[in-house]
Amino acid sequence: MEKQDGRKLSKTALEERRRIIIRMKENGSSPSEITAATGCSRQAIYPLWNKWKKSKNKEKTISVKKCGRPLGYGRTLTKMQEKGIQKAITDKYPDQLKLDFALWTREAVKLVIRQKYDIDMPIRTVGEYL
Repeated sequence: MEKQDGRKLSKTALEERRRIIIRMKENGSSPSEITAATGCSRQAIYPLWNKWKKSKNKEKTISVKKCGRPLGYGRTLTKMQEKGIQKAITDKYPDQLKLDFALWTREAVKLVIRQKYDIDMPIRTVGEYL
């Protein structure tokens, strides 16, 4: 079997593959047999097996954690500040806030953020918030 990249597999597929690895290791299969059957590398077998032997909660060892950064990580504005900016944009025109713009642009929103919260934000980041 060809080696599969575990990052591209679903959570359930990864958990099932881990169960197979553990079951085969318990039955005395060699690492080469396990890699041939599951498509994973030897480097994936040994850490899982060691963790399984030491673990008290076996099911937790097999479960796959969510990867990546948490939602909202690295944001400049808080949720309340975002709501305040959204309210300002939807309720008023830029000229009502004493800005020299007829419509809302990224530059206009950037100026509102600077006025309200004294945060100097890059134009690209303002675009992400919009």
